[in-house]
Amino acid sequence: MSAPSAGVAIRTTYANLNDCLGDDPDIAIARVRYIDFKQAFAGINDAIFRKRHSRSHENEVRAVIREPESSDKLGLLRPIAVNRLIDQVVVSPFASAWFEEVLKETLGRFGSQIEVGRSEIAQEPFF
Repeated sequence: MSAPSAGVAIRTTYANLNDCLGDDPDIAIARVRYIDFKQAFAGINDAIFRKRHSRSHENEVRAVIREPESSDKLGLLRPIAVNRLIDQVVVSPFASAWFEEVLKETLGRFGSQIEVGRSEIAQEPFF
């Protein structure tokens, strides 16, 4: 297994995501359900909203755009208002300090007021 690397998580809300995607009935938005695949079957229709229980700390929400079966698109472009969508960018606790600083500087250069914070997942509890 490789060493942890720098990464980020985006913090938003269901309302922000739904609003940015245009409250479109062809878009399904749901919280990911974390399950033990040895004990439960994800199901063919809802597998996109299932993940291994070991990842439950992610508290992930996914948006899935339904396209007709005849569509041969590899992806869809959906313009969004990034500043309206993102409440916070959370930096991995394994990232170097310079990574967080570069991220803050880059967001600032683009006029973003998005908050940047470091994940607390690796911190020792106070007790």
